[in-house]
Amino acid sequence: WLSPTLALWYVGLIARADQNRSWLKDGRPASFWMTGFFNAQGFLTAVSQEVTRAHKADKWSLDAVMTHTEVTEFEKPEQ
Repeated sequence: WLSPTLALWYVGLIARADQNRSWLKDGRPASFWMTGFFNAQGFLTAVSQEVTRAHKADKWSLDAVMTHTEVTEFEKPEQ
C-alpha cells in the first residue's frame, strides 16, 4: 500500500473500500485474480478457515481442507 504521495494512497484506499462495498452488496465474485492481492496467502488461509467453519457440523479439519486452482486465460470475470 505504499504510494509516493498521500493523494495516490487515498485514491487506492477509496478503490479498496468500493471493492469491499460491492462484495458486501453483490456477493463475492466467482473467480479471483490472485496476483492482484497484496497478501494472497492470507486470502487463501481465510477462505480455508471460512469453509472449515461452514462445515463445522461435519467435523471438517482445517488441515484437511485443500484449495483447487485453475489457471485460465480469462480477461473478464464474466468469462
